[in-house]
Amino acid sequence: CGYKANLSVDQRGVSRPATGCSAGAYQVPYVSPPPPPPAPVITSISPTSGPIAGGTTVTIDGSNLFGTAYVFFGNTAATSFSIVSSTEIQAISPPGQAGTVDITVTSPGGTSTTSSTDQFTYLTPISGDAYTPINPQRLADTRCSTTLQPSYCSSENLPNTNASLTSLAGNTGENVTVTGIDGIPSNATAVVINVTVLNMTSGGYLSI
Repeated sequence: CGYKANLSVDQRGVSRPATGCSAGAYQVPYVSPPPPPPAPVITSISPTSGPIAGGTTVTIDGSNLFGTAYVFFGNTAATSFSIVSSTEIQAISPPGQAGTVDITVTSPGGTSTTSSTDQFTYLTPISGDAYTPINPQRLADTRCSTTLQPSYCSSENLPNTNASLTSLAGNTGENVTVTGIDGIPSNATAVVINVTVLNMTSGGYLSI
């Protein structure tokens, strides 16, 4: 041990039991380790579907997303992802098989619990012409030229130039541009739309 201890007390001031080798140790106060960070939580994803070929940019919203190390679509890691903030991640879907999978996020705090809010559906491609889902948009509203519902005429509810159609009278019509606006491509050959009639003055019908 190199030398003989010749002190009557040790570093703590406690009397030594006998002369002998010095261990050279010291004592410090115990400090509790910090608590682990909270596990990530996914509250929503958008869009909720994409092709089986992958490549869909999915916005993952939630909490405790800082420090994310892995993003999985089912059992397959995302092609790539970027942490926008502690509440948002942008992830690219990897190739998959037709069906619905859970998106999970893993960080030092753990892995997000799966639920209906994180489910992403892989879509099988359709040969030939196919419908492509888009976010719903209000294409036109004839109430904008009246005082019946002025709140519907805001740019938020009516983002395109068809906002100011006049109210329809009997045996009259209006032309509404559909393609090339609000995410509908100019080469679209068909669309799915809803038409609603309000404030009627008599019975009738619409031809679309």
